[in-house]
Amino acid sequence: MESQKVEEQIINQVVQQTDIQQNNQDINQGDNNSKQEFPSVRNQSMDIETTKAETQKIDMSYKQKAQQQSNQEAQKYQYNNLQAESNSQKIQNGAMISSNQPQNILEEEGLDSEQEDQSRINKKILSKCKGKNDPVLVNYANVLFYAGIKKSNFGRSELIEQIHYRYQNYQILEYDHAYIQWIFPNKYKSSFNYQSKELSDEEIEIFLVEPLLAKRIVKSYEMMLDFYGMSIKNYITGELKRNKNYKERYEDAVCGHNVLRIRRILTSLSNLGFRKYAIQLCKFLQKEINEGDRPLKNRKGDYNYDWQMYQECQDKSDEKILEANCFQKIDQINRESVFFTMGFDKQKQEQLANDQGEEEIQQSKQQKKSF
Repeated sequence: MESQKVEEQIINQVVQQTDIQQNNQDINQGDNNSKQEFPSVRNQSMDIETTKAETQKIDMSYKQKAQQQSNQEAQKYQYNNLQAESNSQKIQNGAMISSNQPQNILEEEGLDSEQEDQSRINKKILSKCKGKNDPVLVNYANVLFYAGIKKSNFGRSELIEQIHYRYQNYQILEYDHAYIQWIFPNKYKSSFNYQSKELSDEEIEIFLVEPLLAKRIVKSYEMMLDFYGMSIKNYITGELKRNKNYKERYEDAVCGHNVLRIRRILTSLSNLGFRKYAIQLCKFLQKEINEGDRPLKNRKGDYNYDWQMYQECQDKSDEKILEANCFQKIDQINRESVFFTMGFDKQKQEQLANDQGEEEIQQSKQQKKSF
């Protein structure tokens, strides 16, 4: 009933506008008597057709405006998804390819050859498979996904490259609940995505030594940090900093189900050779909760209940708690990823130091101006 009333109001408005236009034309022609005339009666059939056409145009304009954002997103992902699909097929065929990842996540320059990494992983796993139903594919599902060979399933079902193109698309990152289990695998059985696979010991050994997988883990981490309003300040130590939009992101993202996502990230980092990153994330969260302007002061309960067990261990008791939550021994947890021995580190850190120095100079200039 309400929709019919709205439609009748729109039709009446269009009829009135049509009548006014017709009256103005009559006046210009010298027909003064037309001022008292009701034009819709003169050409009723024509007015009805015009009204319907105008109503359809208005209705279409509203629909187009409402769907504009989703259409733009679809156009944005169309090429990227086709490119990622093509890359996946080339990998499976043994072709040598290079990734086309967004440059605003992690620079590809200076890293080990991605083609060699893909070829090595391809030989290491796919050559052992006898068919699509081979158990090897199931046992190494997380490695195959991170290598760009297997899609995630349940939900959008995408390749790792496609998921990384979600960088700064906060709406998709928030409301899609099926990707986080794939980009941060751990040894837990997920209660939210039954098609995701627990991380196996065999997979961990591959993740620790493969540069391609290591740098893609960092890309996943950077994507989610940005979602939370944070970013990496130092790639070697894992030290973090606030983003410019941190207030908005803290309010929107560091709450609800995203609290459990942070716990999954902490566990996965500890499993995959990025223990120092997990420690630094805990330190940063603790600082934002307890120090300065305390923008995350309302998350203290979440820290104590969900995140605290992944902070830096102070004694054997802490180590046992960490082992229980990671399903690994402390010696295994403390092993480092090949990421920290890759050749780009020194160059990257020098660049970050320069950027940090320029930022400090700008801040000091602004402080002097305020005085």
